[in-house]
Amino acid sequence: MLIGLLIFSSCDKSDPYNGACPDGTIRLNNFSIDPYTVYIDGSYMGVMQAQTTTDYTVRRGGHTVTVVQLTGFNGTPNEYEATAIIEGCDVDVFTFP
Repeated sequence: MLIGLLIFSSCDKSDPYNGACPDGTIRLNNFSIDPYTVYIDGSYMGVMQAQTTTDYTVRRGGHTVTVVQLTGFNGTPNEYEATAIIEGCDVDVFTFP
């Protein structure tokens, strides 16, 4: 599920973001009983423990989110990938598995 929030404000010529936040949030919900390794734009962000929610602050723009199952699999770990488009103070939410 992808949820976005965009806040509009008045234009200010000295503000390149026109009053909107330069950062947004990627919120990950791990509903699995297993931990997952998190990558944003190919960079290792850490391990998300089972059945937790974690927020990551990112700059405006497009971001690729990849999560890879760390334990509890037979053979190949589950891997999920999604794209977040952050504009202003967005909070994009991704739930897996």
